[in-house]
Amino acid sequence: METSKQILELVEGGKDMDYQEIKVWTIIKRFLIGWAIVGGIITVISCIKYKEYIITALTNNITAWIIAILPCAIVLYGIVSIIKTPWGRN
Repeated sequence: METSKQILELVEGGKDMDYQEIKVWTIIKRFLIGWAIVGGIITVISCIKYKEYIITALTNNITAWIIAILPCAIVLYGIVSIIKTPWGRN
């Protein structure tokens, strides 16, 4: 008799049913957060493991980095200075 009451409570939505509403956006957020965490862990592990190779690649190619970034910095400086200059004055 007790078992039939418990089954009846479960079927009718009694106190033992603890479901929550899950939306598609919640599933997508959990998926993306999981991949971001795993990607971060893999990045940290590979940076620790291949630290010497990364340092060597950066120091050997520092002039290439400067040559690549310098034109972007000059263009950005030009755009900012053009925006800041008053147009009506000579």
